[in-house]
Amino acid sequence: MNTIELTNEQFASLQAGESITISPPPKEPVQWEPHKGSFCLNMDGSVEIRSVRIGERLAGVCRTSKRRAYRDNVEVRTHNRLLAYCAEFDSEFEADWEDTHQLKFYVQFKRSLTGSCPSKGKWSCGYNQIYKSIGTVYMSRKCASDLIDKLNSGEVSL
Repeated sequence: MNTIELTNEQFASLQAGESITISPPPKEPVQWEPHKGSFCLNMDGSVEIRSVRIGERLAGVCRTSKRRAYRDNVEVRTHNRLLAYCAEFDSEFEADWEDTHQLKFYVQFKRSLTGSCPSKGKWSCGYNQIYKSIGTVYMSRKCASDLIDKLNSGEVSL
């Protein structure tokens, strides 16, 4: 036999003959983890088919399809190189999301949709003060400005 503990209020309602409804406790959310894949993203930009270690799976560096692995590897490399650039040239900057006046800059690529060569575009920067986007690397205004100059001149390639 199981014993269920009631609060004083619940017990009083039950004793008074009031209609009560019993419902199960809310379900705890299940933590998502990446699926196991055999296509592993390597830091040198290559994709390797091999057994996956648990740490690699949990870190999200494995994919179930070769096509997706190669596509994602380009994005991962770009993101890591951008983080490295900021670590080298903007090591003191830290986005403070409690400070709604601090400008947090990021770089973006804008394609030109006019003219005879619509595929051309250029790098520019934008900023946020209160909206933090997943995967965006934030930096100081000077770092962003210097980086877009270097990206547009070809001095830096992410």
